[in-house]
Amino acid sequence: MFIDECHGRDIRVLIDAVFNHSHVDCPLNKLDPTYWYYQGFHHPKHPEETWGPEFNYEFRDEKHGNLRPALAFIGDVIRLWIEEYHIDGIR
Repeated sequence: MFIDECHGRDIRVLIDAVFNHSHVDCPLNKLDPTYWYYQGFHHPKHPEETWGPEFNYEFRDEKHGNLRPALAFIGDVIRLWIEEYHIDGIR
């Protein structure tokens, strides 16, 4: 595995990721876009800077202990990369 080879050579692996939006075909968008994403343009003054549905990190689900679902999802994605693929960090 690439990451194991890097670690064997004392090279650390960081992922450069921006968790701002997803593709319109993302399953979360298909399940319930109002739960995961802002409705409409989050930055209406710059619609040309929209690349897909934008995660709504402000939304809190009161039915689930004030959980912020989009923030929890991204946390799970990062944990997956660390635990399963052994990356060393994220930028």
